[in-house]
Amino acid sequence: MNDYLGASHEAIYGMVKKGQPAQARAWAGKVSAVSRKIGVSVADLRQQLAELPDTWADGSGSVLLTADLGAVIDYLETLSEYLAGQPGSYADLVAEASADLAASQPPAVLPPPPVVTTLLPLKLSAASRPTLPVCRPW
Repeated sequence: MNDYLGASHEAIYGMVKKGQPAQARAWAGKVSAVSRKIGVSVADLRQQLAELPDTWADGSGSVLLTADLGAVIDYLETLSEYLAGQPGSYADLVAEASADLAASQPPAVLPPPPVVTTLLPLKLSAASRPTLPVCRPW
């Protein structure tokens, strides 16, 4: 679905340029933090799953639970990697978008244009013209 189907390229680009690169960088940082928290949880869950057969084993019920928990842990690990654990992850793409956004915007403060003054040619008399010493090669 395209929410901007009727908008021109220039209008969409204008909206993009109004974005805030710092806000996008902060969002990428938050996504990375969530990814790290999920990663820690995955490691903890894997440890608990490894200890599960020692504490509870009733045949097919515990086998099914172990398989289901393994699938959930694998899914969480994949989610963590997609969020920020690998190149091309969500956090990396948001950080790249932030850099592109910053590059598309003009600098915050532009220096004023140089002042150009028009110099009128001066009419000097021969008497008021300075004489320059003649430089001769050695």
